[in-house]
Amino acid sequence: MNHADILRSCATKVNELDSSFGPRELVFDRAARIATILLNIELTAYDISIITASLNLAQLQANRADPESYVSAIVNVAFAGQFAEPKTKADDIIDKGIAESIAKSYSYIPPIPMPNVSSESAI
Repeated sequence: MNHADILRSCATKVNELDSSFGPRELVFDRAARIATILLNIELTAYDISIITASLNLAQLQANRADPESYVSAIVNVAFAGQFAEPKTKADDIIDKGIAESIAKSYSYIPPIPMPNVSSESAI
């Protein structure tokens, strides 16, 4: 395992992930919104990237020689650096609309009770 090979693999991994799942920025942002709803605490793309990098590093306990864990951790930390920059007001407006859309799609809508209609009242 060579450090230069690991760093080259990082660029390849980002390209592969982008082509499979879309731009990482959108994926981390979507994950943050979902986690915010599920955990009822505000999480950001930065938080998700740090948590994911932590998971990658934790995997090294089982196999220190696994280059994939190093590559994934480096990629996630690099995104954390990108996400550490403050967002603009326009981003906040867009984010609010996306968050509301996600909340609606995950919210429970109870069934509408149907009135009892007897056969005699229908005649």
